[in-house]
Amino acid sequence: MERPISLSTAPLSPFPDQGIMSLTSKRQKIVREIYDSEQTYISQLNTIVELFLKPIRVGGYLSQSNILTIFSNIEGLLAVNSELLNFMRQSSLGDAFLYLGPFLKLYGSYSGNFQTATATLEKCLKSDQRFNDFILTQESRPECNYLNLSALLIVPVQRIPRYKLLLDDLLKHTKQTHIEYTKINSAVQQISAVASYINEYIRFHQNQQKMIQVQSSLTGGYVPVIVMPGRQFIKEGKMMKICRKKPKERMIYLFTDILLYARTNIFDVKLESFVCRGILPLLNAHIKVELNDTRVPTRNTPVLKLTTEDNNTLLLYSEDEQTTFEWAEAIQSTILELNNGTLKEPIHLAPAPPPKTTSKDIAAFPPPDQNRTPVVQQMEELAVPPELQDTEQQLNSSVEPGGERMQLEELAFPPQLDPPQLDPPNEMNVEINEEKNEDEVEKTHELDSLIASTVQSGTVQSRCCIIS
Repeated sequence: MERPISLSTAPLSPFPDQGIMSLTSKRQKIVREIYDSEQTYISQLNTIVELFLKPIRVGGYLSQSNILTIFSNIEGLLAVNSELLNFMRQSSLGDAFLYLGPFLKLYGSYSGNFQTATATLEKCLKSDQRFNDFILTQESRPECNYLNLSALLIVPVQRIPRYKLLLDDLLKHTKQTHIEYTKINSAVQQISAVASYINEYIRFHQNQQKMIQVQSSLTGGYVPVIVMPGRQFIKEGKMMKICRKKPKERMIYLFTDILLYARTNIFDVKLESFVCRGILPLLNAHIKVELNDTRVPTRNTPVLKLTTEDNNTLLLYSEDEQTTFEWAEAIQSTILELNNGTLKEPIHLAPAPPPKTTSKDIAAFPPPDQNRTPVVQQMEELAVPPELQDTEQQLNSSVEPGGERMQLEELAFPPQLDPPQLDPPNEMNVEINEEKNEDEVEKTHELDSLIASTVQSGTVQSRCCIIS
């Protein structure tokens, strides 16, 4: 029968000496270190909660959102570890870690949020003098033992690796004939599994944060949805894209199912935002590296050629050959994994085709009148869930001209004004064609440059002034 977790706040019982004297000197030292370090750790968690979290919450120093971001689930960790120490004192180390081990996965959430917590704390300290003064006052108290709040908050991140080191050392100094050997061995395996889970959780959380960062950096008329279930960020970097007239620098983002390229937003003074210029689905795509392309400054420069299932082509290169091959390998690995280990055409060196065969327009998605790829079909289905598609069809078929929908349009647009004939917004029907109307694109870039220089000089306040 499993023993339920008790969140009792009663004083901890004295450390039992039974069984300790029978251990070897080295093993006894390790056991004592585990107990002592656990008591010190719980004392530090109590300091965070009692001296910082609770007064901040009661005093209204921060918003609830910032409090949750900075302190995460610290109170839950305190409850679990207090019970862990109680269990150690009432039973054995092996039993304690075997019983409470699964609950230590709570550290995944805390560790994954730690970087965001640190950044939020630093931001709040700089922007709120009242909060900063309160933190300085609390940090000067003897309970903090000369540690500031940032140093205290990192302690839980280090705890699981510390458990693993201590238990590994304990197992090493425990004979196989010892009564606790089997339990300690199982505890080591369980803590190792928890550590692996936490590391994977941290990687996943950081990857999601990176995707959100990429999403927020995209601006302009068409901003695709980057953060989607199952999608992960893989690689980013700047490369030269071969265009019809001349190569242009583009920011390349590689995800597990798409490749996105964008140009720098010239209106951003810090040059930290980008305008999406194209998206290529990687399902059933293939890639190769070509030489002797006449459109690059040096003929021997390797050119990466990515071709999608719909025969849309993207040509990229870098002045550093190693960078080109690194990108080729990364894209190839992504395609292989996406296609369950199958690839139509592996990477290889090949002579460049005639220029007229490589000047195809590159579109993010095929026009509405062409067949959709499986990836696009799946993404379109996300807009209208399958369980709602029948309902939507019935709604569209049941509303005739002059019906309820027409009445709503008439309310929005009086009879003397005809409603604009706009196609329904459908992100999947957006076609990005960077090479189409190249002359107009060049003129737009020239106008953008003129506007940017004018805005920086203080002549005008917005683009509308120039256009008008």
